[in-house]
Amino acid sequence: MEKIMFFSDSPSDLLPEDTVGEPYKIVSSSVIYDDGRVIKETDVDRDEFYAYLQTCKNIPGSAMGTPDQWIEALKEAIENGYTHAIIYTISSTASSVHQSITLAREAVEAEHPGALTVEWIDSRQYSMIYGRLILESLKQIRQGWSFQKVADDLRERTQRNQGILGTYSLRCMQKSGRISGMAAFAGGVLGIRPILLARDGVIAPVEKVRGEKNLVPALIKHIKERIVNPEEQDVYITHGIVPEEELTIMEIMLLEEVKVRSVRRHNIGVTVVLNCGPETIIVGFYGEPL
Repeated sequence: MEKIMFFSDSPSDLLPEDTVGEPYKIVSSSVIYDDGRVIKETDVDRDEFYAYLQTCKNIPGSAMGTPDQWIEALKEAIENGYTHAIIYTISSTASSVHQSITLAREAVEAEHPGALTVEWIDSRQYSMIYGRLILESLKQIRQGWSFQKVADDLRERTQRNQGILGTYSLRCMQKSGRISGMAAFAGGVLGIRPILLARDGVIAPVEKVRGEKNLVPALIKHIKERIVNPEEQDVYITHGIVPEEELTIMEIMLLEEVKVRSVRRHNIGVTVVLNCGPETIIVGFYGEPL
């Protein structure tokens, strides 16, 4: 009889309270501060980290889970009687985590041949854009779906998965070197707010709007252009330090204009916020398949 364990890395942005009682384990990234501290992402208070990013001189670095961490996690699954494992991770275009997983799979198979069938699936995404797919898969496991059916359905949903991002500030991107200081200064002076589309491992700009009040309506416009069967979708607004008024407007527009089934809120995790900054809002949804 199959007993399925689900694994992901911490950039899925799921919190322990999201998966209480589920057959699920996070293999955490580490946050590396310039004072030498190394802390697991899952141990970092997100609100405190957002505040830190607004004042720190140097942006911390991050490191994905090591092969040894993955080996330990897979061995623990075997010890607990699991026969199958699905691993769903941040896009391979942004991380080398799949290399660590490959090494771990080979090591565990050599030590425990045939004990655990492991399937790694590349999410091709970031943050709760792929984290929410994990929650759907865990629900399927609770309902008794077979290992192969869960994995096949996750691959199919991955092909339809997209996300829209908007940021209210370019400061963190400038500090991390993702944009130049001049570009950040010009954007701040002009009130430019970039909108980006995350799809199939690529995050690409699709529009620049001027002024904070125009960001949410522009995000909604791009979601409406791309979403398919919104009435069947439960979407997440993933955010850092974003005004409550803007989050409320986004939630109302998603329900009344886009007509999604439900809206939930979640906060951005550390690895992701290091790249986009805490003044960011993200919405994941299903569109046309690739």
